[in-house]
Order: sequence, then C-alpha cells, then structure tokens
Amino acid sequence: MSSKNTQKAVEITTFDTSLQTAYMAVIEQGEEANRANLNFILDVAELLNTKKITQEIAIASMKETAKGIKVGIVVKHGHVASLTIASQIILKFEEEMENQTASKILTLASRVLSDKKAKGAKAHIDSFDTVEELDKNTLSKAEATARDKGEILDIAVEVMAEDITLESVMDFNLDYLKTIKDLRDKKTTELEKLEQVISLLITIAKNSKTA
Repeated sequence: MSSKNTQKAVEITTFDTSLQTAYMAVIEQGEEANRANLNFILDVAELLNTKKITQEIAIASMKETAKGIKVGIVVKHGHVASLTIASQIILKFEEEMENQTASKILTLASRVLSDKKAKGAKAHIDSFDTVEELDKNTLSKAEATARDKGEILDIAVEVMAEDITLESVMDFNLDYLKTIKDLRDKKTTELEKLEQVISLLITIAKNSKTA
C-alpha cells in the first residue's frame, strides 16, 4: 500500500485589537449613541485611508468582536467597504449630523458606492449642499445594479454588431430561404417590415453595382 501526505493550507486570520476594543465600546453604548457611532465611522475610515489596517482586517476584527452579542449594532462588518464614503458624507455635512442617524448615513454611503463607485463618490458627494439633495440624487442599489447590467448588455451588443457583416446576414437568409420547399406558400404578417428590408437591399445592390 502506498500512502500520500496531504498538506492543507492553514488560513491565519489577523485581528486588530485596538479596533476591537473601540468597537466593543461603541456597541456597549447602544444604538442610541448616535454621535459615538458617527465618530467610530470616522475613526475606522481614517485607519483605512492611512492604510494602517486593511478592509479585510477591519471586517475580521469587527465580525469577531460582534460574535454572540444580542443587542442591536449600528456599524456592522458588512459596512466596511463603504465606511470611507460614509466619513466623507459626515465631514461634508457635519452641521447636519445632529439630525442624521448613523444608520441613514451608512445606508446612503452604500448607495453612493453602488451608484458612483469608489472613484466617483467624493465628487458626487461634493456636488450637493445637503444630505437630502444627495439622497434624492443617488440611485438605490437595485437601480444602480440594473443600470450596470444594462451598460454591460449594451457593450456586448455593440461588440456583436461589429462582428456581423452584411455578407454573413445574406448567407444566413439564403440558408434559411433554401429550407423552404415552396416559397409560393410562404407569407408574412409583417409586410411593411419586409418591404423596408427589400428597399434597403435594393439600395445596397445599386451601390454595389456602381462601386
């Protein structure tokens, strides 16, 4: 008998203890501690912006800290990707923060990220004077996703159109028409459309004769 030595890679998760301590302190203050949650967003965003921690470490640290906690948590590890954008909103509209909840800012930041992506977020935020204006002029996640899918589809259609030649279209139609045993029995319910196609083909034929 032969034996094989199987080696499995051990994944090591890194935590930031200082972040975990600060996060626990915010969680213990509860959902009503709005300013504390806003400040925590600013602090984590600063760490991310200055590259003192990575998003992966922030997510792992917050996720580990929140394990088993039953009380409501405002800033969750799922918000990490948009925390820098949330901080930009807080700083831009600082005077409004007394009347804005951290939860709303986090939701809005996530929408800005979906709508304008990371590169266009700051310019988008800076183009408005109030949180309300920013809110009204930012797509929902669903709207942004639908738009992005539409843009991808449009690009795909354009690429396909570039690969289609008039000759390939004619070849396809000839192959199709040849499969019809008796054209005298073939009719269309789109006579006007057929006449438009015939007219265009006649024009192409005339152009080709004079070319």
